[in-house]
Amino acid sequence: MILILGGTHEGKKISALMNEMGLSHQLSVATDLGKKTYEDVDTQCIVRQFTEASLYSHIKAEQIDCVIDATHPHALEIKKVAKSACEKAAIKYIRYERPAIVTETSMIQNLNSYKTMEEIISTLRGQQKPDDKYLITGTKHIKAFYEVFPKEKCFFRIMPSVYSLKLCEELDVPLRNIIAIKAPYPLQLNLSLFATYGITHFIFKNSGEGSAYESNLEAIENSKVQGLVLSLDTPFEADSVADIEMLRTLLNTTMENGGEYA
Repeated sequence: MILILGGTHEGKKISALMNEMGLSHQLSVATDLGKKTYEDVDTQCIVRQFTEASLYSHIKAEQIDCVIDATHPHALEIKKVAKSACEKAAIKYIRYERPAIVTETSMIQNLNSYKTMEEIISTLRGQQKPDDKYLITGTKHIKAFYEVFPKEKCFFRIMPSVYSLKLCEELDVPLRNIIAIKAPYPLQLNLSLFATYGITHFIFKNSGEGSAYESNLEAIENSKVQGLVLSLDTPFEADSVADIEMLRTLLNTTMENGGEYA
């Protein structure tokens, strides 16, 4: 049995491959919104936010012999959890790496790239002006921004999910500072958001192909808003694949060498 850690658009492709190859599998997502992404996928989908202990228990209970990690490129914590749980259970761990988009930030005057969110926040703090307003994608860094900047300066562009909205409520994000809509957006909508909220700085992630990254870049290129990008710089490990055909080859090779997934 194979467990796919999903929640991204690649999960559908991987599940389709599993069905094509006749391999038994489960899809795991962290939220109910993630599950809705897979409503048309013909396989079992479970909603669970795994810890190392709970993932290890699930592997043992469901007799999982391979985990394919197709979580979000920037979801580094669950990747560490998954790899560690697989090592403990002595099963195969395959990391599905979404192809990266390489951007020459020097070619875009109002764009800079950073390796950590701490670097971004430090830069903003050192350059801040009274009228600065920040548009930040996602909910992960709300606390970090609130430790440095007044709440009225921070606007968060989030997924329209119960999980994200609940987290915003728990962290006391003002309603007018929440923009809940599924990206990517067309250029004019992004530019309208900048103008409506008086945004001076847009903080977003380079999440690779198929993400909102390219539409975010387009918005920066067509505005005077300063773009600050959290880059994706993770090592390509031995059992990593970058596309479906690479995954097919790896699984076939494993089975030819005596591994069994069905």
